[in-house]
Amino acid sequence: MPAAPLAGDGDGLGLVLMGLGLATALGGVLLGQTQQRVKTVLAYSTISQMGLVLCGFSLWFLLPDQREMVLAMLGLLALHHGLNKAALFLACANQPGARRLRLVLFALPAVSLAAAPLTTGFIAKDQLKATLYLAEPGGLVMLLVSLSSTATALLMWRAFGLAREMNDRNVTVHPAWPLLVLAALVLPWWQAMTMGVANLPDFAKLWDSTWPLLLAAVVVMFWRQLLKDRRVTLPEGDLVVGLEAGVAAVFRAGRSLAARWPAAPQWHWSPDRALALLERITIAERRLPLVGLVMVLITVLLLLR
Repeated sequence: MPAAPLAGDGDGLGLVLMGLGLATALGGVLLGQTQQRVKTVLAYSTISQMGLVLCGFSLWFLLPDQREMVLAMLGLLALHHGLNKAALFLACANQPGARRLRLVLFALPAVSLAAAPLTTGFIAKDQLKATLYLAEPGGLVMLLVSLSSTATALLMWRAFGLAREMNDRNVTVHPAWPLLVLAALVLPWWQAMTMGVANLPDFAKLWDSTWPLLLAAVVVMFWRQLLKDRRVTLPEGDLVVGLEAGVAAVFRAGRSLAARWPAAPQWHWSPDRALALLERITIAERRLPLVGLVMVLITVLLLLR
């Protein structure tokens, strides 16, 4: 029995989540293009990919009769993105621009995140589209999901360019990096086979995953001609930077008022204490193998499914 279309009695929360997810998927890429460090670019790529996951999660509300399929699709998306993005972050510590083989190891997960044909990103994006199709979201939503591959490809091109500048040949490759790249190439396909969706794609699906990348290549060529050496940059943290500046301005104003008006409330608390606490928390987080822990949890959940 076909699911009810979105224009009918679909859950409003699901529609809101889908809209937020698509906006995040495209907005994260735009912000990532303004960054100068490869890790920051990859971080904004993660924001963009989580937008796609949120878009998929919206189907939990829009397709209540297909929730088992939605969970399987989300698990495949999480496994694909977690492994490939972890491989890219690990590449940053291995100077990927020092050797051609290292650039290849960087490019493989980057291309997969852009959902190139026959990659793990291709099978994950195909399952997202297939599940979305059941909800009958309309041509605009499906077009935006396809264009998210174009946006991701542009961001991965930016990350690749920055990675080429990391070329210290004195740094040796940690063996965990190529092993993680291999896992990113194999494990999502293995999961797709256990789900019964790892079929040879037809021409229509191959073209559906190819034209967004061709569009990205055209955009790159025109982008280079239009911008030359000019590039819009934003500080790391975007909105957080502005928020920090606003909070600091409030405290400066309060201290100035207290100095001129003795009857005003005294501002004894300093934001430096909060910043020091955040710094200690950040240092503690760096000591934890968060990526490895997350991947282990995802794997266990998939196996217990």
